[in-house]
Amino acid sequence: MRRVYLPDLSIGQVELPGEQAHHLRNVLRAELGQQIELFDGRGMMAVGHLVQIDAGRVAVRIDQIHAAPARGIHLTVAAALPKGPRADWMIEKLCEIGVDGFVPLITQRGVVVPAGSKKQDRWKRLAAQAARQAGRSDVMAIEAPAELAPLLAAADTERWYLSPDAVDSMLQLTASLGRKLMLLIGPEGGWTAAEIRALDAAGARGVRLTQTVLRVETAAVLAAGIVQTALTPSPPPATIDPHSTKNPA
Repeated sequence: MRRVYLPDLSIGQVELPGEQAHHLRNVLRAELGQQIELFDGRGMMAVGHLVQIDAGRVAVRIDQIHAAPARGIHLTVAAALPKGPRADWMIEKLCEIGVDGFVPLITQRGVVVPAGSKKQDRWKRLAAQAARQAGRSDVMAIEAPAELAPLLAAADTERWYLSPDAVDSMLQLTASLGRKLMLLIGPEGGWTAAEIRALDAAGARGVRLTQTVLRVETAAVLAAGIVQTALTPSPPPATIDPHSTKNPA
């Protein structure tokens, strides 16, 4: 089923905004009467069908709205920015994996964080596109750039920071996760001694990933993927009818 991001869902006939209308009409070649799925980026989903498609207007009639199933943990990634287009790739993949929020992390050895809203607006568009492709009902929030201090102040969030010198492996710790986790990924130049002291003093836990040196975007996506994979429930075992004559193999 085709999916459309629509921030305001309501029962009845709704005209789609320009970008979404163009995507359905010109890219997906949608047809009248076709059923589509809509999501508002905040956890609500809807099912409807297209009632008008022309050069100036695309409209859908929404038949039902429902809440998507809640996920087991709220995961935020706060990462120093890699250079160039690698940041765009990181944003896209983190949203596909199911990360709830991304914070551009200002560090002492990191690259300069872009000022203004232009870059953030681009990341929000990328996150919305990734959410549509990945089947999410919400869109990963793109937060304002932040330094370590305010991120370490939240009392209800568990914090892990990536460090090649850490004793604990991420795989060993995922079984004891709480409801909120923030992964902190430093710059490719590494954390400074002062930043490590601040992280440890705030109760953040150092964790390691691999024996190799990873780029920022690789570390962020790998770490988030490990957490999400560990929290994905296994499907129930298949039941076998003892009276069946079929070979289950």
